[in-house]
Amino acid sequence: MAEASTPEQSQQVITYEVKSRADVTQQDVNDLGVFVSEEINRAKLDRTEQNLDDAAIHTMAAKALADYMRNEEDMDLIIARDRDGKLIGYRLIGFASVANNKKKVTGTYIGVKPENRRQGIGLNLLSRSIQAILDRGITEYETDVRREVPSLYDRLGITYTTHPLPDPEIRPAGSQRLIVHLK
Repeated sequence: MAEASTPEQSQQVITYEVKSRADVTQQDVNDLGVFVSEEINRAKLDRTEQNLDDAAIHTMAAKALADYMRNEEDMDLIIARDRDGKLIGYRLIGFASVANNKKKVTGTYIGVKPENRRQGIGLNLLSRSIQAILDRGITEYETDVRREVPSLYDRLGITYTTHPLPDPEIRPAGSQRLIVHLK
């Protein structure tokens, strides 16, 4: 399901794809690996707190994707590619079955290349992931987020409650847990 859109603040055409686990290709996995490697290298060169946090989160996402693929677990990978096909953003969502044939969200990761931020890509990725979550009948889920992410939910008109993290010392500064309430 690829669709192109042009962010208002950019002339760049971005293609978004929503893929279930069965649709994720080896090229998608490799591209996320390149994305992660580039962010790790960025953090090594410029050791800011933001770059180090980004590298850690993207590394966790790549590991989660590998686990979902290996264990054949339910997940969606939403990817954003630039005009040349380079991966510039992603949203990974894991799901698990619970009682009465219902699903729950087990993990969420989102990332946009620093040079591609502030162009609506993260907002588009989040919007598409919310639809994927709703399509599974899920109306509430928990996610741990950095300080800048709640504003994306606000811009989409999605309600949530915030809670302190149980283990804040291992999370990026300003992180919090959101309980997201969907319609």
